Amino acid sequence: MSLPFTCINRKAWVALMMCAITFPAAAANIETLLMPGKVIEGHAKNENECTSCHERFSKTTQANLCLDCHDKIAADVKSRTGYHGRSPQVRDAACSVCHTDHKGRDANIVLLDRELFDHHQTDFVLDGAHSRAQCIACHTEGKAWRETPGECIDCHRKQDVHKGEFGKQCADCHSSASWGERKFDHDTTDFPLRGAHNKVLCAACHPNKRYKDTPMECVSCHRGDDVHRGGFGSECKSCHRSTKWSTVKFDHNTTDFKLRGAHDKVACSTCHLPGKEAKKLPTACVDCHRADDPHKGRNGNRCQDCHNSNDWGKASFNHDKDTRFPLRGPHAKATCNACHAGGVRKDAPVRECVACHKADDVHQGDLGKACGTCHKVEGWNKKVSFDHDLTSFPLYGLHALATCESCHTRGRYASLPGGCNDCHQGDDPHKGALGESCGDCHNANGWRLWRFDHETTDFSLTGSHEGLACDSCHRQGPTKETPMECVSCHQADDIHRGRFGRNCSRCHSTDNFRNLRMQR
Repeated sequence: MSLPFTCINRKAWVALMMCAITFPAAAANIETLLMPGKVIEGHAKNENECTSCHERFSKTTQANLCLDCHDKIAADVKSRTGYHGRSPQVRDAACSVCHTDHKGRDANIVLLDRELFDHHQTDFVLDGAHSRAQCIACHTEGKAWRETPGECIDCHRKQDVHKGEFGKQCADCHSSASWGERKFDHDTTDFPLRGAHNKVLCAACHPNKRYKDTPMECVSCHRGDDVHRGGFGSECKSCHRSTKWSTVKFDHNTTDFKLRGAHDKVACSTCHLPGKEAKKLPTACVDCHRADDPHKGRNGNRCQDCHNSNDWGKASFNHDKDTRFPLRGPHAKATCNACHAGGVRKDAPVRECVACHKADDVHQGDLGKACGTCHKVEGWNKKVSFDHDLTSFPLYGLHALATCESCHTRGRYASLPGGCNDCHQGDDPHKGALGESCGDCHNANGWRLWRFDHETTDFSLTGSHEGLACDSCHRQGPTKETPMECVSCHQADDIHRGRFGRNCSRCHSTDNFRNLRMQR
């Protein structure tokens, strides 16, 4: 019965080992025959010399043999740099744990998982934007990964706007979070960045990537912002601040022209025209306010005698004290131009009321120009003091309640006629037959409240005649030719048909026409 194959192999192996001990040269060829597979292309030159990589009967010294060839890896392990020197799991493990050979010429014995590889165990920690970069972005194909350069300039040379002027220590200013994010401390230079300067782009002051010998005077950058156009020199910082160019700290009160009132709020360019030197700037009011001078220069150049710096339109001129026309009532609120339409001038004559109030004169000049006789300065239509009783037509009764316009139509006053019929012609039932002396019967308390005494006529009203209306007898109008015979009114009542004559009073009385008083 034959022995199992495994037993034969074991016996053969023992025989071969004994032969290798006795005959070393022959052992090398025998080991080659027993080699489990071809080595990779990089180890092919040592394939016939197993002892180059293997120590017989010792696995602990095999790693040393690897490091003897891979001296750069050995240096990393010794100095604890690089991936093999920083990672404890790799540094203390046998090389064959990760790199197993004899798998063929084209075998990949670098068992590296790119997805799980921890780059923090290398000399180049991936942080910021680097952590998102692809491996092939830095590690060139066909080149050992350990040979990848680690200087910023090696990858960012094209992005170096300084063109190498500042050396290779890019990390002194730039951050791995973003190449454009700088952390350069400008305070270490002769020009610390303060205020708005700290927010501007580098290129705003360093055009064309020029950094050395950059001018530091304000006017070098702000010449276009200099509204003075060099009139105040180049010491801009005397007035302007770095926080904001338009924020001026110049104290104008240190000059011969202190800013008071509205002057303190105007822009500098309002008075200081571009390019005009401040020392030659005129300071008289009229130099700026000539167009605002309603007097057209007639009152001279001492505007401050009346006007103040708070408000040009609010003049302090005392019209009551300095003129012959004190301002009272609405006059005190009127604007200067309301009366001084042609401009204010000294020693102007006092004008009459009608000069300004001609349009308000409802009398249309009929009462003359002495408006102050009736009107007051408190108001043209307020507290009119005209006393109608002092005229030829005193106001009594209902006349006192009537409005002025009721009688004074079309602005007529002094020339207005004063007869009753001038107003009451339409109310005259006599149609003018009794003349124009209406006051003989009528009174001002009421046109219908009349007091005519019929006893003054030739026909006394007695009996039933006393209660009759006027037009009962005066049918043709109240004329003196009204007949007084009884039959003139009682002809229809005469049952005698005129046989007893026209003297009805012989039998009849005025109490009642039917009551008879027979006379013998």
